[in-house]
Amino acid sequence: MKTAKAVGYNGVVPSLSGASEPLMIVVRAEADGELFDVYAKLSDKLHTGIKGYTAEAIASLLAADLGLHTPQSFAVTIDDNFIASVADVNIRKRLESSARVVFATQALPPSAKVPTTDMPLTACQLRSAGNIFAFDALIENYDRGGAGKANCLLNGDIISIIDHEKAFPMAMGLLILGRKNPWEVGALEKYRTSGSHLFINQILKNSSKIDMSEFSSLWANLTDERILEYGNCLPSQWANDNNSCVVLILQHIIDVRNNINDCITEIKRIIGKA
Repeated sequence: MKTAKAVGYNGVVPSLSGASEPLMIVVRAEADGELFDVYAKLSDKLHTGIKGYTAEAIASLLAADLGLHTPQSFAVTIDDNFIASVADVNIRKRLESSARVVFATQALPPSAKVPTTDMPLTACQLRSAGNIFAFDALIENYDRGGAGKANCLLNGDIISIIDHEKAFPMAMGLLILGRKNPWEVGALEKYRTSGSHLFINQILKNSSKIDMSEFSSLWANLTDERILEYGNCLPSQWANDNNSCVVLILQHIIDVRNNINDCITEIKRIIGKA
């Protein structure tokens, strides 16, 4: 995750941006001064507050290690000079009430489009879709699907996943009635329902073509040291306020890794491959 400083405001992300109403801003990377266009989430509209940044950042780092495409993530510092430079009074108020270090992701090209539940997928896209479904199931991210909640963008054969602030719900303190660990039989029953995930309809239709062996191997090969790095890279402003949340998320990832074969068996059972 890169650290950067906000230097320019370009407006609110257009429609389908979700309840967090992210902003389009320009940031300057601290390491080399390079400029990036990013979508930044202010903490004022996060359902779980700063914990949402923690879930977003760790999920983004984990996804990249598992071979999934996710935009470059940033921890962006918002200072008084930047806030004063924003002409929109309402946005200035939001910035003033937000945390001063926010989570952001690099903006994708304008050619990227929002996929739909029943959109036909190429063989390459289907492979990615299967891995994305498995990823969401294992981090308990139930927020990729449904009207206006695609939370991913398609650019050619590349499917980029975004918006993971509602992942790891137990670590967020969100109790789920009847919850089971993802390696337990019955944990993923909800996904048998059409439309329960953005890609589930296509996966159920093409289950014979779904191969999660590489995804499974990448998860199995995550080391304790690498998993701990996910927590260590968080800005102190996030980690200090949510240390117990970080610990619970990292432990969940370790537990999934230790039970990855049973997790994949449960996923295969749900999609009709077992």
